Amino acid sequence: MSHIHIRSTQIDAARSLWEQVPSWVGSYRALHVLAIRLPDRDIDSCFLKVVAIDGLYNTFIYDRWGMAQHLASVPANSYVPESPDLVERLAYFGGKHYRSFASKYAHFFVDSERYPIWDQYVLRSLAHHRGSRKIWPSSYDEFCKWLLEVGQQCEEPLTCKEIDQYLWISGMYRQFKDDKKKQLSNDAKDLFQLSDSETAGLLQMLL
Repeated sequence: MSHIHIRSTQIDAARSLWEQVPSWVGSYRALHVLAIRLPDRDIDSCFLKVVAIDGLYNTFIYDRWGMAQHLASVPANSYVPESPDLVERLAYFGGKHYRSFASKYAHFFVDSERYPIWDQYVLRSLAHHRGSRKIWPSSYDEFCKWLLEVGQQCEEPLTCKEIDQYLWISGMYRQFKDDKKKQLSNDAKDLFQLSDSETAGLLQMLL
């Protein structure tokens, strides 16, 4: 399997593009503030975190109170570093796997470096760099291993946030270029349609 290496210029471009969108920066900052203000995992704290994540990222949690009860019921010993299956345990609710939501919950409210964010655009970009566009990870653990493989191919060490930013934005931009009618957030579309030379240069550098 031939990996496509990530260049440091691509990471820098993604960071600059991400910083151009106030709602992206604000959402990330707001969840970190919430994590500081509500460090506990009681039912009320979990409910506010569910509402915040689902409201900001549209993770399709239709029973928010039920999900909060589920999160509060996960045993405390599941949160220790020796429990890599934490996201899968958080994700399984009502007979479904909500990995996108659970990875965001673990990223923002447990450990931002240990738990990268599972997202359809991250998966798209990750598959591109692994040279396996039609093969998707079957579990969160496999996703993390693939992400680590791709990250190790970069020209310099990356933080979880840096590689997440790059994979997410480049995945969205590849989707946008392939099909401009595909549903994307208005923020993403507005960014990708900017005509100023600086943004155009960053988008070109991104890919």
